Amino acid sequence: MTLFRPLALGTCACLFTLGLVFSDGPAAAGKPGDAVVEEPDKESGDQRIEIFDNNKAESVCKVKGKGKGKVCLRAAPSMEAEGPEDSPTFKRGGGAKKGDWVLEVYGIFAKPAHAGNAQFIFSDVQDSKASKSREVVGIYQATVKTGGNVSARVRLSTDEGFRAGRMYRAHIAQIIDGKEVLLAEGDFSLK
Repeated sequence: MTLFRPLALGTCACLFTLGLVFSDGPAAAGKPGDAVVEEPDKESGDQRIEIFDNNKAESVCKVKGKGKGKVCLRAAPSMEAEGPEDSPTFKRGGGAKKGDWVLEVYGIFAKPAHAGNAQFIFSDVQDSKASKSREVVGIYQATVKTGGNVSARVRLSTDEGFRAGRMYRAHIAQIIDGKEVLLAEGDFSLK
């Protein structure tokens, strides 16, 4: 019986090594943006993020200073917003106490995005431990076009950890050459 374990481990290690030698490996992964992401069906209601074809980010989001990426958030038609534009508070429409918050996200990037996947990352600003350890409340991935801005609609749910009375930071980032590149960020609150 004791001979089986080393033999199995040796076989696995050998197969793994052969797989590395004969596979295309990381070099075949392609350039940033080559990946194809299968998006959820829009009609299913499972879609958490949707990228708009008509990009209105530049007309909605005014950025002061060059090289600063900014995320501006606006209320979707079913939502209500209050407070300053640079840090709005969103509440569900019609005084509803339950349901998702639906926000429109407009990002003006600090540097142009590559065509491909971008991450929309939401973290709790009030939890100092979370920001230090890079804990996030929600992260959504979507395919973006090459350019300096993006417009999207995102659905935030209590089932995923979003809570009324909390302040959040929205980050838009891409992974380029193995490093996270922050394109834009902005704060908002939920009520």
